Amino acid sequence: MIYFILLALLAIFYFDLKERQVYLLLLLSVIFFGGVHFYKNSTIDFFVLSVGINMICLAFIGFVLWGYTRFKLRISLLKAVGIGDVLFFIFMAVSFPTD
Repeated sequence: MIYFILLALLAIFYFDLKERQVYLLLLLSVIFFGGVHFYKNSTIDFFVLSVGINMICLAFIGFVLWGYTRFKLRISLLKAVGIGDVLFFIFMAVSFPTD
């Protein structure tokens, strides 16, 4: 499973570099398989705690980024951050522990 995740991450890197566009299916599969891999290698309590803490951190970072783009850059958040960026951060949140 880890090789599939690495291959998908390389594909995401390639498409982002070449076309500045990433396929949604690639991002969703990386989120799913990354989460499954982390879940299989930890306990349910640790998995839920880690994902919860990571999501709270992402929400805080998103709030700060929203404030920065709104008041400093004077553009909307959707012009500064794409859906691919958000999905990649979600991949990081569900795939890695917080300890």
